[in-house]
Amino acid sequence: SRVLTTLGLLLLVRLGIYIPMPGIDRVAFKSFIDQGGQLIGFLDIFTGGGISTLGIFALGILPFINASIINPDDPQTYTTLSKCYLDLDDKDNAMKYIKTAVEKDPEGFNSNFSAGQILLRCGMSSEVVMPYYEKAVQIEPSNSNALRELASMYYDLGQKGKSISVFNDAIKNENDKIIKADLFFNLGVIHNQMQNYEEAEKAFDEAYYLNEDDYEAALGMASAYEGLGDKYFNGSDGFTKDFDLAARWYRKAEKKIKDVKSMDLDNEAEYQRQLELIRYKRDIAEQN
Repeated sequence: SRVLTTLGLLLLVRLGIYIPMPGIDRVAFKSFIDQGGQLIGFLDIFTGGGISTLGIFALGILPFINASIINPDDPQTYTTLSKCYLDLDDKDNAMKYIKTAVEKDPEGFNSNFSAGQILLRCGMSSEVVMPYYEKAVQIEPSNSNALRELASMYYDLGQKGKSISVFNDAIKNENDKIIKADLFFNLGVIHNQMQNYEEAEKAFDEAYYLNEDDYEAALGMASAYEGLGDKYFNGSDGFTKDFDLAARWYRKAEKKIKDVKSMDLDNEAEYQRQLELIRYKRDIAEQN
């Protein structure tokens, strides 16, 4: 009896697909479907042709289409359509609709922030994406998600000074400890690359304090310590040559590498090589 019931329900559903809804111009709607592109065709597959035939059992899908017809000025409708197209890997329509969302609501945070995310996933360059994130941050200057994305854009474009400034703003507005630790880590990476080792050490220290399981932050601290040791060892970049201070920073780097080595056992051999190099430089500093 269960099999017969199931077959009966399936038959009812199929019949419902072909029972047309009253009061709708089917010719005009068919024209709309033909222009709807891949997304509408994709939805039509899931209704067994219920959309294109205007079957009464297609009512569960039609509200999504009706939204763009009834209220064509609603930016959220276009943002949702863009995300649907992106999920279907239809990047051209994804970009088309998210740009329409921004046109409908140029001062909206969601439309601009979503545009940045979607365009980036569509393979657009940082130069193209950045204005959307900048606008989002202008609208909501305390939104840590937008600040993180903008900081990453500046970093990708080599504007490290701006990236540091935005990362600092993001850190001030972030309450989640793990996310905040990640922000401090990224800040430390930038300072390290700019050879601002003292600032890098502070950032990595904060990251490690907030998330003690983050061995990469500990590794960043070791790199900053070693960098400071090199500065004192060579007397470069405004540092006075001081072998005692160099040896001190090398010892701190050595200790931190040992901590990382105990946490990340898979890369023990690599950390051992780093330890041997730091010890070699420390020995030379201590002999002078």
